[in-house]
Amino acid sequence: MDQINIVFCVSANYMKFASVTAVSILKNTTSRIKFLILHEDDDVNARVRLRDFIISFPHAEVEFINCSDQIDPFLSLNNGWHKNRAHFLKWSIGENLPNIDKAIYMDVDVIVRLDIARLWNVSLDGMALAAGGGENSKTGEGQLVKCFNSGVLVMDCKKWRDEHIMQQLIKISTENTDKIKYADQQPLQWVFKDKFVLLGLEFNSEPAIATLIGVEEKWNDADRGIIHYCNMDGKKPWIDPSIFKAEVWWQYCRMTPFYENFLNQMTLRRLVAVMMSIFKLPHGFFLDVE
Repeated sequence: MDQINIVFCVSANYMKFASVTAVSILKNTTSRIKFLILHEDDDVNARVRLRDFIISFPHAEVEFINCSDQIDPFLSLNNGWHKNRAHFLKWSIGENLPNIDKAIYMDVDVIVRLDIARLWNVSLDGMALAAGGGENSKTGEGQLVKCFNSGVLVMDCKKWRDEHIMQQLIKISTENTDKIKYADQQPLQWVFKDKFVLLGLEFNSEPAIATLIGVEEKWNDADRGIIHYCNMDGKKPWIDPSIFKAEVWWQYCRMTPFYENFLNQMTLRRLVAVMMSIFKLPHGFFLDVE
């Protein structure tokens, strides 16, 4: 099989999260994997630790691409702020990786429990994109479009370049800045409309949705090969280990060199929460603990 290209887009504090997603892929896949990490200026030590961890697997390699000078123009288009500033870099994957014709993009709050070759081999049927399903939404002009979640994408990068998709995204965002609610995702839906391959639930399952609609007991692990911890109202597994399916994330976190960092930060958050409660401190009194 050809090499499988996996792309992460991370800002300064998210290298350690990439390690968890990466190890979940590597532990379940035997194919050759190349990780391409588009990033801001970051903690060099964290980047070196992530690099050394990934290349400790004989079937893996990694390349880091510094895109710091590209982020501010994207952010000026956005009303739907996201803590991971580099989220918008997924729009530029085709341009930043000119020698790559196909890639899988993943958010770094994703856990993969299947052979990633299954997602890689999904047919794009001549489309530039495959993505998981979501609710319908309206464009800036009020047109109803089929939606998807942008946390797991299969991309024909050559088509993205040939069809100038990044430029289309920037243009539609510029024209509808005041209507953007969901960061990078909404403009993607406006541009692609229904011209994408809809991925099955196994490739992008959200525990938060199961909790929201009260069907946790119907969750079947065998059908949920990729777990995406989004739409959780800030309750991520590394913040609240009691949320639904948090134990799966921690299972893979324990395999990374950042495990103790995550544990220490969770302890610190709990201490801060107790202090705020005791002393009735206002929200935001302490800086956010990533």
